[in-house]
Amino acid sequence: MTERASIFEEEEALPLPPLNVAAFVPENGPTRPVPPPAEVEAAAARANFHKRPVMSAARKQAPTPEPVNHGPRRRTGRDHQFTTKIRRETHDQIIAVAAKHGWGLGECIEHAMEALAQGEKT
Repeated sequence: MTERASIFEEEEALPLPPLNVAAFVPENGPTRPVPPPAEVEAAAARANFHKRPVMSAARKQAPTPEPVNHGPRRRTGRDHQFTTKIRRETHDQIIAVAAKHGWGLGECIEHAMEALAQGEKT
């Protein structure tokens, strides 16, 4: 059985000749002529490419919406993630109920499940 070579052991390698990088020289300018802008626009129109509209200065500087406060962050012992898609109204309702009672989102869902379970018993 042969042993694998270790990458950590130094091996007796043949000396390499010095690397000559003189042949690697950057090109001076483009290798083909750049077409005039009118020709580029005509080719783009034939290919159904359209220019993007210029954004107005007011749109560029539009304020970003304020982040939603999801309540206090604290250690709760909850270690399972529950990711799902919900409607915006449901999301806002869960956030509002959690904030009203001072709960985290996981705690709010736990209370909702308890309430549903109680409702099913009656």
